[in-house]
Amino acid sequence: MDLHIGELIKDKLKEQQISVIKFASLINTTRENVYGIFKRKSIDTDMLIKISITLKYNFFLDISDTTNNYLNIPNNYFNSSNNTEVLIKEFDFITRENALLKELIRLLKDKYEK
Repeated sequence: MDLHIGELIKDKLKEQQISVIKFASLINTTRENVYGIFKRKSIDTDMLIKISITLKYNFFLDISDTTNNYLNIPNNYFNSSNNTEVLIKEFDFITRENALLKELIRLLKDKYEK
């Protein structure tokens, strides 16, 4: 796959004009670890959730788009309402997305209730 998550994160930092030191502080890590993240082609889901919240950008959508392209899944594949198999897959997708949103809410609460 073509997606390099570390480079994408680095690009978003530049776009938002956030320094590496500031970003490291925001995600409770060191500057060295941030540079390590930039080198990664893949990343732990919990860390990506934290980074997504911090940068207010959903990196999971980029991963989803890249995965769909890699698997040759048409963009409208999950939007068809006349196919039971598609609906089941769409339900599974929504269920996973809901779990992700719940985790994002939990992390936000942890961050702001301290």
